[in-house]
Amino acid sequence: MKRNQLTMFTPACEIEEGDDYYLFTVSLPGVKRKGIRVEVQQNLLSISGEGTENLMKPFSRSVVLPPRACPDEIKAVFHDDILWINVPKAETVVTRRIGIDDATEEFVNQFHIHPPAARSLA
Repeated sequence: MKRNQLTMFTPACEIEEGDDYYLFTVSLPGVKRKGIRVEVQQNLLSISGEGTENLMKPFSRSVVLPPRACPDEIKAVFHDDILWINVPKAETVVTRRIGIDDATEEFVNQFHIHPPAARSLA
């Protein structure tokens, strides 16, 4: 079977939570550090890549980060087929209240909103 005919696999991932961190442990036997890609986009942590051996399948794993995660401070290390990803926790979760305004004609037109017909409260 040719390498491009193999399907992608999802590596196992263990998650440990400490007081000020989340630690992701991913087992990647047969993979070299240069064959691993770790990315974060908003609150989605993605691990992907490909092994170096002839029969190693491409792999991919994505995890939604918890609300207290600090994606800008993530660090990853790889040793002996194990990838560790340390995601620090923020001290607090910031909640922002969203104000509610009356709909303007401009808003209704911009987003193609069709309000329901007026209802009688009688």
